[in-house]
Amino acid sequence: MMSLLMEYAHKYAQEFLQGTADHIVVKIRTEVNYAASTIKSSIEEGIKAGFDSVRKAVFYLMVATASTIVALVFMTWGLAQIFAEYFRSAGTGFLVFGLILLIIGMLSFAMSKPK
Repeated sequence: MMSLLMEYAHKYAQEFLQGTADHIVVKIRTEVNYAASTIKSSIEEGIKAGFDSVRKAVFYLMVATASTIVALVFMTWGLAQIFAEYFRSAGTGFLVFGLILLIIGMLSFAMSKPK
């Protein structure tokens, strides 16, 4: 009789502990999934905020770079025309236009600097 009672107690304790362990595992998995989703959303929001904050600066930098490259091309072409004509006024228009674009490029670069 005592052996039967001990067997029932052992079986009940085993079932109780197994159910508790399963419940704990489910809770731990739930917490891990919540932490992972929180970290993922935080990283995603950080990337979006970072991209939004640098978008304007990147635009000004691209305008500055493009204007500077075009300005250097026109200035080089204008100087080549001037030297080719041996200081006649054939390349003066390219030089003036190149200087205007260079000034626009420098202003765009100055506006892209963080304050």
